[in-house]
Amino acid sequence: MFDRTDDDTILLPSRWWEHMFEGLSQSLAVDDETAQLALGLPRTALFQDVTMPDGFETIPFLAPDLEEHLVEHEAIPPGTLIRLLR
Repeated sequence: MFDRTDDDTILLPSRWWEHMFEGLSQSLAVDDETAQLALGLPRTALFQDVTMPDGFETIPFLAPDLEEHLVEHEAIPPGTLIRLLR
């Protein structure tokens, strides 16, 4: 769910943030208050694309596309913490 710029910088598009908050709102691991906050954010907040710092690591893996062909994807490593500053 992320893109790369022409100079190969990782770009987290605004739709990625919306997807993450929607997923958090459905997680059984969070309390009701956090779930409600996460559910409302994609509907009320304006998200911007964010570029990751130089050297940010991703994990490449192969997964089938809609036609069952294996294609390479990248993921952000589990446990990665992203601090949002405004």
